[in-house]
Amino acid sequence: MFYNHPQHDGVSISGNTVTADLNRLPADVATIAVVVSVDLSSREPFSPRHHT
Repeated sequence: MFYNHPQHDGVSISGNTVTADLNRLPADVATIAVVVSVDLSSREPFSPRHHT
C-alpha cells in the first residue's frame, strides 16, 4: 500500500487506522509490515491500537 492507494487485498488505511481483514488476505501472505512517517505538526495524535 502506498499513498493514494488506501486498500489492497484485505488491508486498508483510513486516517490513522490500518485494518487487516485476515480472511481476505491471499493464502501466500505470511507477514504484514506497517511502516509510517509521522508528521509532528499533525493535529491528530497517533495512537497504535490492536483490535481483535
